[in-house]
Amino acid sequence: MPSPSPINIPTLTPSVNLTQHPHQPVTTPSTITTTPSQQSPHYTLSSGVCTTQDLWREWHDGLSGGPAIKDLENQWGTVWRKNQSKKYNRRKRVIEGVKAYMELHMLQVDEALKMVEYWRKNPKPEWYSGGVKERSLHWMGENKDKWEHVEKAPISYTNT
Repeated sequence: MPSPSPINIPTLTPSVNLTQHPHQPVTTPSTITTTPSQQSPHYTLSSGVCTTQDLWREWHDGLSGGPAIKDLENQWGTVWRKNQSKKYNRRKRVIEGVKAYMELHMLQVDEALKMVEYWRKNPKPEWYSGGVKERSLHWMGENKDKWEHVEKAPISYTNT
């Protein structure tokens, strides 16, 4: 008997470009793949996640009707994220860093996300390397120890 072929269920994953059109999300494809014999889904982490706000939303709420990463992890453990462990672990470190930042400064989620995003886009001089000033989410995940305890962002930024 031939093995069942995978069923690809396409979803759209929004990525908001905050500098251009804050109310018009850009969409990139993401997929959840299952086979009739599988018990757990295989979710592909969105490649359209570019900000800490996008990352938080994918992690806690899910994107465009897709599952939240924390729910997949709670229900299925590591089974759902085949070949994505490095990307998952970097993103998890960013989420943990945002939570530590919230706790340290006694902030609500939205305010903490704004401040972490501020520091990602306007890093301290000691974070510069090779002339690159804006840090990627990848860098944030690899260097959580450099930013999770940084002071609050300027008040003028958080009120915008």
